[in-house]
Amino acid sequence: MKNEVPMKVRIAQAMRVVPEFEEHEIDPNELATIAADIRLKPGEMRRLAGILVYIRKRMLEKKSQIESFRIAFPERSVGEDGKELKDSTIATKAQRLESMKIYRDTLVLIQAPLHVAYIYDRFRVLDEALKLSLDNSVPTRDRYNYMKLFLDETRKPDEAKGMEVNVNLTQNNVSIRSVEQHLGDIAKKFKEIDASAEGIIDAITVNRDEKENQPVVVE
Repeated sequence: MKNEVPMKVRIAQAMRVVPEFEEHEIDPNELATIAADIRLKPGEMRRLAGILVYIRKRMLEKKSQIESFRIAFPERSVGEDGKELKDSTIATKAQRLESMKIYRDTLVLIQAPLHVAYIYDRFRVLDEALKLSLDNSVPTRDRYNYMKLFLDETRKPDEAKGMEVNVNLTQNNVSIRSVEQHLGDIAKKFKEIDASAEGIIDAITVNRDEKENQPVVVE
């Protein structure tokens, strides 16, 4: 592609910037690779390094916009007199940063591996939510919230609808497809405007009892 910056040039640029972010352990190869993937314009390598630090502080350390911006861009957090800018000013700068294309493109690249890295923890959270939703000792309203979390997060994605498995999947003589349909029906109840926590839980209990008294049909 015309005007594409050679990787060796990007690495050289990254090597010059990295020392300024030594305490944040920015990898020059990672920085150069991201720069190539988002087709970073010449002269923006330092901004990209700051964005990486900002995203790490926001997503991994769960710091606020203001605190993350001050850490990632200390030189932009002070006025001409050397005094720290007001939080409201920093918040505006952070919001402006997050609206920039370079930030959005970088975030997309970083989010995918982060999702994979935390996928096991996501399953653990969902499993715990399921256990609490079925625990009668948990207050009804809390059970409702745990149920909603579990059902919303495990619902079949829209893009997967219409895709059917060509084999009959069963477990303990129970049709997996029937269970999936049952869970889908329950999930819909959470979308009803006047559905109360007690109503949802009662509906699930009644539906479950009815199912237990009916013969199992394996599709």
